[in-house]
Amino acid sequence: MSFYHEFRNPLNSLLGNLQLTLLNDLPEGVREKINTAKVCGELLLSLINKILDKGKVEVQDLEFNPTPTRIIESLEKVWGVCLELIKERGLNGCLNIDKRLPHVIKID
Repeated sequence: MSFYHEFRNPLNSLLGNLQLTLLNDLPEGVREKINTAKVCGELLLSLINKILDKGKVEVQDLEFNPTPTRIIESLEKVWGVCLELIKERGLNGCLNIDKRLPHVIKID
């Protein structure tokens, strides 16, 4: 499936530019919005990868590559996006992570 790069390259470019923008001195509100856009882009890239991997499964071309992942950091990123939506709707919420949760797990 040689068209994979056509989905990933523009999004990776966008994520790279957001990361470069975050290196600048920015007002806090702007920084938060760029961080939110970056996290959303990362989630979208993950979704695209899953969709493309499903295509690989269908043609029996999928390889698994478990990678150590800081699960708490991932949960906090997702929560950051959710929190923005919660605030926009005038609601309250909090993230409670069980202290017994491993800090790093292998996922693909």
